[in-house]
Amino acid sequence: MVSTLFCAKDFMDDDLIISYADIVYKKEILKKLIESKEDFSVVVDRNWKELWSQRMGNPLEDAETLKIRENKIIELGKKPKFYNEIEGQYIGLIKISKNVLTKVIDFYNNLDKNKLYDGKDFNNMYMTSFIQLVIDKLMEVKPVFIDGGWVELDTIEDLSVRIVQ
Repeated sequence: MVSTLFCAKDFMDDDLIISYADIVYKKEILKKLIESKEDFSVVVDRNWKELWSQRMGNPLEDAETLKIRENKIIELGKKPKFYNEIEGQYIGLIKISKNVLTKVIDFYNNLDKNKLYDGKDFNNMYMTSFIQLVIDKLMEVKPVFIDGGWVELDTIEDLSVRIVQ
């Protein structure tokens, strides 16, 4: 996913919105992200557990960590052991401002291509692994909070999940 995104780096010359292809969301969520003044913003659903409970018996099995301190994301994308490690859920919707886009592209280009990233080689790196690297080594990543209004479509059954608000 990350390597595919950066194949288009020559066309990245303005604020960049990145949206996973398997999510559907209300236009208000996109509007809120577009209006973010932060350099690197990630949409975070505080009401994630209600949606995950509709989709699976044990939400903890599929959820990922997301920890926030002083309105900055400090961790995401790990396997949680407890619900208190999940302060919201990253939904797969990101904005990188044009002010830092070159810096983010350069950071990506200079990553070690021979290293494993959360068990994946460079060309198969998860987006959450890349965002965590940005957090750890490059800049602050800020949450754009929502409370529902979206759904992830991974299975045929997900088509019957109602978008909660």
